[in-house]
Amino acid sequence: MRIVPVLALALAAMASAAESQDIAVVYSDGRPPVALASVVRDGVIYHRINEIAAGLSGLVSWVPARRRAAIIAGPDSIALTIDSRFLVVNGRALCLDHPIVFDEGAILVPESFVRAVPSLLTSVRATWVDSLGQLTIEGVPCDVTLLRVVEDETSVRFEISIPSYATWELSPVRHDSVSLLLNGVTVCPSEFDGLLSDSSLASVAAHQEPGRAVIVMQRAYPWVEARCTASGGSLILELGESMDIPRSDRPIGRIVIDAGHGGSDAGARSPDGATEKDVTLALAKLLTESLQDRGHDLDVFLCRDGDVDIPATVRVQRANAAGAEAFVSIHCNWSFDRSLSGPQVVFLLPALSGGAGSVRAREGVVLAGDMAPHAPWPESGPGMQRMSAWGTVHNRWIAESEALAHALTDAMAAVGLGPSPPQQRALDTLTGLAMPAILVEVGYLSNPIEARHLLTLEHLHTLAGAMAEGIIAFVDDSRQVSQP
Repeated sequence: MRIVPVLALALAAMASAAESQDIAVVYSDGRPPVALASVVRDGVIYHRINEIAAGLSGLVSWVPARRRAAIIAGPDSIALTIDSRFLVVNGRALCLDHPIVFDEGAILVPESFVRAVPSLLTSVRATWVDSLGQLTIEGVPCDVTLLRVVEDETSVRFEISIPSYATWELSPVRHDSVSLLLNGVTVCPSEFDGLLSDSSLASVAAHQEPGRAVIVMQRAYPWVEARCTASGGSLILELGESMDIPRSDRPIGRIVIDAGHGGSDAGARSPDGATEKDVTLALAKLLTESLQDRGHDLDVFLCRDGDVDIPATVRVQRANAAGAEAFVSIHCNWSFDRSLSGPQVVFLLPALSGGAGSVRAREGVVLAGDMAPHAPWPESGPGMQRMSAWGTVHNRWIAESEALAHALTDAMAAVGLGPSPPQQRALDTLTGLAMPAILVEVGYLSNPIEARHLLTLEHLHTLAGAMAEGIIAFVDDSRQVSQP
């Protein structure tokens, strides 16, 4: 695992071919300089390839039986043969002024190797100044070591060895990972707090201790695991691989009611100007009262109880953090076809792991043929984003969510509300929830008649009562299943 500083390799001009002149390796990032010894053989100055490889942070592969060797430095390879003046650098042949030799257990290359080869590499930038006898190389990695990872349910602490002379920075890679680089800038932790809060990574904080960097990644959910990998010359620290979530054996007793939209996000509007955010909040409050009036030892929480705009990911995080065991999001439907009416309950399509695409559908907007029931998740297509592993968290709750959807649909049908059959869609609103979860479209604001009904207290009471009956039926069933 490596991170990238800048190395300046200064070569002193050779006074004469008969004199041995060491190479001074000077690191511009402040680490102590080192000297690479030169070897004079038959009046020619040579250098040991193992020392050159170390200067490039590479490795030497040696096959004695075939008298062949190679230097591997990142994506670069240099193949050479003993007693030959020819070598191959990244597939390109090169002829040296003197042959490569093997002497006293070391492979030696002439000075022309040092002058010519580094400029052909792709992993570094090299410039030779003949008048100064100096070669400057930028981009040579230095070693870094992951010391340990300390985890608990709320955070992951990465402790990484950093040389005392080095400074470092973090940069976001994806919504669930950051990259650690040595680029001469010390991280400012406040820049990362909350930056990645729409995934399994809630925040990042960092500080430097003697000889080490400490990066603390706050978990959004307790069941995600941490990983540290090397990629492209940097360390990638990430949270997001979903681990098994322990199922609770206790009966459902905590419900989250989510009033969709709010604040500057008004949602759909009726022909008369009524807003979805007002309808959903009024109904959420009535549903909460209806559930509490029915007993059943239910704790009911509202995601919002005022006119505020709360991002969908924050609502999901709050529900998970509260240990909620069912999530009901209330919305209003809308369509260009103003004849459409009636409620509909939606539950989430299963997400595909392994980097599958995720359709970011906007809830409550129905276009002709835009989302067929039980349609598979597309693998690719315009407007699609690659999906973090945290998006698959809800997969294990799909069956329970479908049962909850049918329970509410049956209860609304029983009082003559005329609901459509439950439907599966890909929705951000429900992604990442570790519990049975549904989205209830309580009616079409685009239908002038239904929109007027949704503004009457009588109709909202009917909806709230039916939804409460459906939730209670689901709770009763779950309690029977949970009993030994």
